[in-house]
Amino acid sequence: MKVKVTVTEQHIKRGKKSNTNFCPIALALKGQLGLRSVVVDGDVVEFGVDKEGDGGFSINLPVEAQEFVRAFDDGETVKPFSFTL
Repeated sequence: MKVKVTVTEQHIKRGKKSNTNFCPIALALKGQLGLRSVVVDGDVVEFGVDKEGDGGFSINLPVEAQEFVRAFDDGETVKPFSFTL
């Protein structure tokens, strides 16, 4: 199943640099899919991972999402966008 993920200006404003739980992409996924545990770690998104880093599953992010994460974490100006996961 494919999901279109939309990262809004609100997700960007609420996001925290270099914080895997509060990446704007993680916030978008949590809101759109109603999930509690979403972690964006560089090139992958992890779902259902517990505090010890166990369980769940991961999916590679598409290139445009990876570039967004790097730019956001580097403090560059980023804009809302959408991608398919």
